[in-house]
Amino acid sequence: MSVRVLVVDDFALMRDGIAAALEVDPRIEIVGLAADGTEGFELTRELAPDVVVLDLRMSERGGLETLELCSEHAPATKVLILTANENPSNLDAAMAAGAAGYLTKGVDPGELREAVVAVHRGERVLAPALAGRSRPGAGAPGELTARERRILRLLSRGMTDREIAAELFVGVRTVQYDLSSVRRKTGIASRSELSRWAVIHSLD
Repeated sequence: MSVRVLVVDDFALMRDGIAAALEVDPRIEIVGLAADGTEGFELTRELAPDVVVLDLRMSERGGLETLELCSEHAPATKVLILTANENPSNLDAAMAAGAAGYLTKGVDPGELREAVVAVHRGERVLAPALAGRSRPGAGAPGELTARERRILRLLSRGMTDREIAAELFVGVRTVQYDLSSVRRKTGIASRSELSRWAVIHSLD
């Protein structure tokens, strides 16, 4: 069954280009295009796409606000941010607001297609350039906070973000924010790779 995708970008050329790059993949079906955040949110509620590919900076209702609305009112839809902005603070804000992934517009079309499929599977995807922005010496278990270590242990057991949140008595967005922090520290974007990393480092 195809992954149903809605593309939201206020530049028509970019919007059409993203759609064209995605729809060559038989696993992906473009169900709609939106020119701003307001239209994007309305179409998300109307069409219930599996994945929304969303720009952050738009003239009417920014991507972050649209993301928050989608997370609240259409939680079954995964949102993949595709933006020209590489500022880590925007990455943090997007992941905390519920984004399933964050890529920059220089991404290879094939990588974009794989990212759409990956977030639909429940994985988190980050642009390699952003995932690698960790502090010197990062990547070792000692760099993680106690809660980040607990989250990784639960993730390695196959638990979802919602299940982890319930286990730790915190909000789902807190879990998602902490996981984005872990990804920056380890340089690992894939959820499955993070799980393996936790096992290797005896966090399970």
